[in-house]
Amino acid sequence: MARLPSIHRAAALFVAFSLSGHVAFAQQSRPGTRVGATDSVGGTDSVGGRSKGPILRGEIVVPNLDDNNGNGVADFLDEIPKNPAESPEFTKIQIDARDAASISFRVASTQFDGDLWRELVRAFIINDDGTSARIPEKGALDLQAGQGKSDLSIYFEVGDFAGGGRPKMVTGAIGIHPSLTNNNSHREVIFEFPVAPFLVSCCLDPAESVHVVKTKITERFVTDLDKALAGTGARLEAFEDKDLPNHDIWMQDAVEIGYAAGPRGFVNFALAGNRGKKLDELFEKKYLTKKRATIRKARFRGDAMQWIDWYGNLEASPPARVDGKNYPFGRVYAGTQGERAQNPDIIKFIEEQCAQGPVAWVDTSWLVIGHVDEIVSWVPARAGTPYRMLVASPKLAVALLQKAEKDSPGGVIHRGIGGKDASSAERPVAGILNDAAFMQKQLDLQTKIDGIVKLLQKDLGVADGDVVPMPVLFNDSLKEYKNRFVAETPDIVNSLLVGSRLIVPDPHAPLVNGKDIFLEYMRSKLEPLGCDVRPIDDDVPYHRWLGEVHCGTNATRAPRTDIK
Repeated sequence: MARLPSIHRAAALFVAFSLSGHVAFAQQSRPGTRVGATDSVGGTDSVGGRSKGPILRGEIVVPNLDDNNGNGVADFLDEIPKNPAESPEFTKIQIDARDAASISFRVASTQFDGDLWRELVRAFIINDDGTSARIPEKGALDLQAGQGKSDLSIYFEVGDFAGGGRPKMVTGAIGIHPSLTNNNSHREVIFEFPVAPFLVSCCLDPAESVHVVKTKITERFVTDLDKALAGTGARLEAFEDKDLPNHDIWMQDAVEIGYAAGPRGFVNFALAGNRGKKLDELFEKKYLTKKRATIRKARFRGDAMQWIDWYGNLEASPPARVDGKNYPFGRVYAGTQGERAQNPDIIKFIEEQCAQGPVAWVDTSWLVIGHVDEIVSWVPARAGTPYRMLVASPKLAVALLQKAEKDSPGGVIHRGIGGKDASSAERPVAGILNDAAFMQKQLDLQTKIDGIVKLLQKDLGVADGDVVPMPVLFNDSLKEYKNRFVAETPDIVNSLLVGSRLIVPDPHAPLVNGKDIFLEYMRSKLEPLGCDVRPIDDDVPYHRWLGEVHCGTNATRAPRTDIK
C-alpha cells in the first residue's frame, strides 16, 4: 500500500549607470508611477551640467520563454520576433530618434543586481517591412532611411523572472548616435520596466486544461475523469509517453503550473518537478508550446527528503488580507516535517517574486506523505465570502459513522472495494467504532488538526465561518513510519476543482437510505454554495498508493478576471 520515495509521489530602485564611458549618475524612480506610463524625472547631471532627461518606463513584461514556432526551444533563446507589439512578452519604449543614424542599448549595472539581467534582455525595432531587427548590446544597429523619427518604438524582452539577485525592475539606457555630419552629440535615454512575477495558480482560478497521466493502471480513472469534466469547458490532456514508467502517475507532484501576466495577456509557466522521476523530465519538455513555458528553479535533493519536495506540498490560497497586508493573488503555503520542508530553492524563488510570500508553513509531520493537499482545499461560494476552506476532520467522520450505525446498522467502510489490487477490504463500521485505540487516535488527530487550521486561518486570513470540515478517517498502519498517518477512508478534501465542479474521490462510505453518508454530507454543505460535487473512484491506483484525485491530476489555469 505504501507509496515509496523510490517509486511514487516550489519600491523604487536606486540605479547607478555607467554606460559607454559616459558620466555615472544615480536616479531614484518615483514611487507610485503607473505601470506603462512614461515617468519623466527632471534634474541636472552634477558633472558638465547636462540634462538627465526623462526616465522612460515600459509596461510590465512576461518572460519570453514559451515556444511560438514549435521548435522545442524557448523563444528568447532562438527567435527573432514577428509581432512584438501584440505580445505580453514584450514591452515598448518610445524614443525621439529624429537625428539618429544608429541606436544601441545597454542593461545597467546596479548596486542590487550585479549585472545579472545583462544576458537576459534583448531589444528590437520593427522594420518598415514588418520584420524585426535586433539591437545589439555591444555595438549599434544602423537605422534604415526614414526610421529615425520622433516616436521610434523599441521592444524589450526578458529571458527569466526576477530572483537570484535580479531585481523586479530592469533598468538600462538606449544610446542614440547621430551621423558624423550631424552637429548633435551622442546621448542616452534611460529606461526601466518591471518583470511580471511567477504566480502559483489557486484552484479557484479558471481551469482551461486538466492534466492526468495515462498508463495501463490509470486507464479506467482517465476515462471516468473525462466524463466528470463534461460540460465544464476544461479539456482533458492525458499524458502518455513510451518512456514513462507505469507507476509514475503523480501529476500534481511532478509540476507546479502557474502563470505570469501583462497588459496584453498571460502565459502559463510550468515550474519543473524536483522528484528525480521520469514524469518530471518528460512533462517539462512536452509542456513547452505556444503560450506555455517551462522553468526549472531547483533539483532533486535525494530520497532522504521523501515526498516533501513534491508539489502536492505547495499550494496557493484565494486572495487574502492578513495583518493589514493584501495578497491579491493569494498566499503560498507548504508543509514541513521537522527538519524536512519544501525545497528551499523553490521557496526562495517564490518569495523573490514579491507577490505571494512569505510562504505560510503548515505542520504536516504527522502525515506519512506530508503534503498540504491532504488536509486543506478550497471551493468557491456564491454567498458571503467568495470561498470556503475545506479541512479534513476525523472527528466528523466518527460522528457520521456513529449516526449511520444507529440509523442503519451493519454498514461498512471501503464499501464495494475488493480484489487483489484494492487498497483495503470492507471493514464493518461496528468494529471500527468499538476499536477504542483507533477511536482515540482520531480524537488526538482532531486536536492536532484543529491547532494547524487555527494557525493557517491566521496566516491566510480565513474566518471561522469560512472553514468547512469534511469527514476523513486516518490510520497509522505503516509501521515503518512511526506516529505518521495516512487516509483510511478516501480523502475527499484531496479533490480537483474545475469552475464550480468539485471532482472528489468516491468515499465508499456506508449507505443510509441508499446514499453514501460522507458524500451526502459533503453535498449538503457545498451545493448551497453553488458547488457541483462529482465523485470518481480513485481507489486503484491512487488511494492504494496513498494519494487521491488531486494528487493524480493537475490543471493549467487562467488568471481570474476579478483580481485587480
